[in-house]
Amino acid sequence: MFSPVWLLVPAALFGSLIVANILQVGPDNMVAMGTLAETTTALLLGVVQWVRSRREPVNRAGLRWFILVSLAGCSLFVFLVVAPPLLGLAQTGLVSQGYAFAFFNVMHVGLALGLLRYKVLNLDRWSYYIWLWLSGMLLLLALDVVILRLLQTQP
Repeated sequence: MFSPVWLLVPAALFGSLIVANILQVGPDNMVAMGTLAETTTALLLGVVQWVRSRREPVNRAGLRWFILVSLAGCSLFVFLVVAPPLLGLAQTGLVSQGYAFAFFNVMHVGLALGLLRYKVLNLDRWSYYIWLWLSGMLLLLALDVVILRLLQTQP
């Protein structure tokens, strides 16, 4: 285990890259380099965590799902859009950036399915309240639409 203070190191490192980019100091592709470095670091740390959890099958199953969907979704975006121009392999990304954002949807849907499958969060208890709030919000929105339509017919 490590001290939580070490979490400030990547925040300071990549935060300084963003500040340098805003101040226009350094190369133009500095944020792209930081994004590629962050993704590569996340992949390496995912492998390290995978090795460290070899004697914990339940944790390893959840970690496998998490690594599969989260890192795969982000990595596909970074390695198909950001990395090729940065490494000089192509003039632009191999996939249009607009289309590549769909990989993030894979991540979100995969994480939701993983939460349901591995019961990481107790969604059974909260799902009732989530649906209740969502339906209340939709009813309020529908009421607003009805009131606006009624107001349009009034002089």
